[in-house]
Amino acid sequence: MDSGPEQFSIAIEGSNPTSTPWMGDLDGDGKIDIIYVYQNDIYNESIVSGFHISRISTKYNLNRKIVWGSYMGSNYDGVYQKNR
Repeated sequence: MDSGPEQFSIAIEGSNPTSTPWMGDLDGDGKIDIIYVYQNDIYNESIVSGFHISRISTKYNLNRKIVWGSYMGSNYDGVYQKNR
């Protein structure tokens, strides 16, 4: 029986008002990594203070190139090409 999606990180209290996560293989080990920024001040989300950069190293194999791993696409040109 499927228990639903697997959680691969603990919940962190805070907000993400100014960034978009990145997905790719940061260290070349063939596994998907996720980089994200968050602010831990949950009461003053409009004040830029206390930013943290975090990395999640997943156990998931990167079997093919991630075609849209960041805000502007994996090639940073805003173009999505399905067949890569």
